[in-house]
Amino acid sequence: MEHIDELIQELGNPDNDIQLKAECALIRSGKASVERLIEATKHANPQVRWRAAFSLGEIGDQRRYPAVLALFDDEDTQVRADAVDAAGKLGGIKSIEPLSKVILDALNDPHAATHAAFALMWMGNVALPALLDIWQCGTHEARKAVVQPIGEIGNPAAIEPLAEYLNDESLRFDVASSLGKLGDIRALDLLIDYMCNRWGDYSEGSAEWGLIGLGTLAVERLIEVTVNGSPEAKKEAIHALGEIGDASAIDRLTELLDVPELDYTALISLGKCGDKRVLPRLLEIVQEADEDWDTEVAGAIGIFGDEAVEELSRIANLGVKHSREMVACALSNIASEKSIGILECMLTDPDSDVRTWVLESIWEIGSGNLPVFGQRCLDLIETLLDDAGNKVRSRAASWSCDLRQDLGQPFNPVAWSLVGNY
Repeated sequence: MEHIDELIQELGNPDNDIQLKAECALIRSGKASVERLIEATKHANPQVRWRAAFSLGEIGDQRRYPAVLALFDDEDTQVRADAVDAAGKLGGIKSIEPLSKVILDALNDPHAATHAAFALMWMGNVALPALLDIWQCGTHEARKAVVQPIGEIGNPAAIEPLAEYLNDESLRFDVASSLGKLGDIRALDLLIDYMCNRWGDYSEGSAEWGLIGLGTLAVERLIEVTVNGSPEAKKEAIHALGEIGDASAIDRLTELLDVPELDYTALISLGKCGDKRVLPRLLEIVQEADEDWDTEVAGAIGIFGDEAVEELSRIANLGVKHSREMVACALSNIASEKSIGILECMLTDPDSDVRTWVLESIWEIGSGNLPVFGQRCLDLIETLLDDAGNKVRSRAASWSCDLRQDLGQPFNPVAWSLVGNY
């Protein structure tokens, strides 16, 4: 027990690494630490309370549900948030009502309300009626908390309730996105109608997010919109087809390369569909980049992987700042040895803005491919912890901490001190 008491004390240590190690050790010890953790939920230090609540949830002893439920009224918002997370894991169905009450109080504590909504989401369909009741009867803040969890559950029963708020200015994008996760033809019909007929002042752009979520189910209808829709709807449909990336759209997108106002969007979408014929033109845009360069083009080039790397390397050596930024952005979408090799060379770029883009791309490759490239990308990022540029040092420190946490490594002391300073 003495060892467990020491670990409980370390939950309040100012050093984040020590806190995390103590928390992991307590969770591994399982039921042996439960009684001490319950006592810790009443500790004077809120950091100890919320880590104790989190640990109890991870251990999963359902008999300890009342201890975390008691923290719902804690004075600290992070304690309340971790308590609702733990309650969802320990209480099961009986936690639905108290979690719903937390969500309905979203105006006073939106952070805890969001955690409570996601705790209900993990219960799946059994919690959907409670979420839909909140959606239909709760405050605007409560609806903001539950809209994404409702979509993630993926039950078509949510279609009609969600549709009622599809034209709400602050909810429309999330509503459309949630409809797109339901995988139902009724959601497709609804979103296509919304895209084409502009139900109100706030409709522009929101339908496509849901249609993208429907994936290949939406491709045929989106192609129809590029033929019969308004100019605005056509552009949205073209963009959505690119994000879906289905090759069946290539023929129609190719026709649109000859249509003024739509040709640029069609070019990018063709790239995202993997049409190699447009790669030279996309690379020309990178070479001619100015300060208003488009990350969408960089994303389209990334689809071609190592086929584009040699030409991107050539462009990076031309000496044009915005082209080099765009090259770095494109390489973030190509997780390969060749791509990382070019980015490594670009770490010494004389312009701090370019180095910042390079760092971000290395971090994206590393965080998205931890087993293969995580350590190498971390090592490269940490070479710029002493960079002359404040922004570069700050980003290097932040991304170092992110990757080390993902890799389960202690924080670099230099990076940790820089994160604190910034």
